[in-house]
Amino acid sequence: MSSTGASAYEATPEKCFSAPKKYSKSAGSATFRWTGTKTTTNCSDIHIRPKSMWVNVKVCFLKSDGSTINYCQTNFTTALADKRTTIATDVKDGTKYWLRFATIAASNGEIYQ
Repeated sequence: MSSTGASAYEATPEKCFSAPKKYSKSAGSATFRWTGTKTTTNCSDIHIRPKSMWVNVKVCFLKSDGSTINYCQTNFTTALADKRTTIATDVKDGTKYWLRFATIAASNGEIYQ
């Protein structure tokens, strides 16, 4: 599912997948958020690679000031353990977002943005 517009920069796979951001979501909450989560010019999509188990996840895009959710994807995407999965496509550079998981179980892995 797309966000608010296509990236003006044509990202390359080498650039996108060379610098993943680590995530570690504690048990007890379905939402994962951290300061400064926004897309970069490295990727035109958002990808996730959970490390130890599969997850169902969707992206919630924030208002431009980052204060609250603008909208969330309708459907969850299943991402298998240790496999990179695209969870949002054609995301505008600088878009702020959170991840929403289908369960409150702990999860960790990598995000490519």
